[in-house]
Amino acid sequence: MKQVTRWSPDTCGCVLEYEWDDSVSDTDRTHTVTTVVTRCAEHSEMKLQLSDHFDQVMAENTGKNKAFEVVKSKVASLDIADFKYSFDKDRKLVVDVDHLAVSAVEKLTLTAELNSKLGTGKASIK
Repeated sequence: MKQVTRWSPDTCGCVLEYEWDDSVSDTDRTHTVTTVVTRCAEHSEMKLQLSDHFDQVMAENTGKNKAFEVVKSKVASLDIADFKYSFDKDRKLVVDVDHLAVSAVEKLTLTAELNSKLGTGKASIK
């Protein structure tokens, strides 16, 4: 049966609705964006088409989640509430680890891991 989910990602102010079929297994299920309820200022400036908008927001959100896991693998006590990140003007993920007492060598290691997980240049460590 078709379901509609309203999604407000924690990476921007967009609100999107997408459809999915609950009779399809999680591994085979697809999500099809149907409506952009709200576009944040940054994504409004990009003037993206519906599916491109959803893909961009999903990529940013997924990238942030992967970055959290990368940092948590080095800082086991990290809680999501203490994970600090932002996006630069080009929507590149910037992860702030200064408050975590991460050494310069660890920052280089984290950068290499982010490049491996997200793609070279998609994220940086501050």
